[in-house]
Amino acid sequence: MQAFFEKLHQEKMSVDSLSSYDLLRRDYKEFSLAGHSVGTSSLPCTFASWAKRADLPAEFRKYAAQRHLEFLVVNTAAAGPSGAFQREFAFYKAPAVTEGVSQRLRHHLESSELGLTPLTFDSASSTFSPTQPGEQVVFYQQKNVVASRKQIVPILSSFFSAL
Repeated sequence: MQAFFEKLHQEKMSVDSLSSYDLLRRDYKEFSLAGHSVGTSSLPCTFASWAKRADLPAEFRKYAAQRHLEFLVVNTAAAGPSGAFQREFAFYKAPAVTEGVSQRLRHHLESSELGLTPLTFDSASSTFSPTQPGEQVVFYQQKNVVASRKQIVPILSSFFSAL
């Protein structure tokens, strides 16, 4: 019976058959924070595993455009290469957002209790060059693995409230 429940859990957590759109909307919440549209998506896979089958910056851009978002925040919770639980964090800034706001948000996030450090995978840089003028995608390893969306949204809210 234990083997059955383990297999059931494994199948539940499998996202291999999901499109990038379905993966992003699987556990998605949207907020208006001081007039700014921010979407958050939580994923049960690593960015490296997802990047093997999708162009992540392009998928973020497409999803944010469909939802009319200024920012899309994506965080992961999955076993890393060593098998240990890890979290990763990414944010996408739409071209309409000024660079100054984006840089201040990036600094706010990097100095928060999330413990964000640049993430590289598959020889890719943690910051992707924009393919559209003004957009930005940044990937991080999140050292504070207990911080979930319940901690991330208040950090975002405090930033936007102070603008």
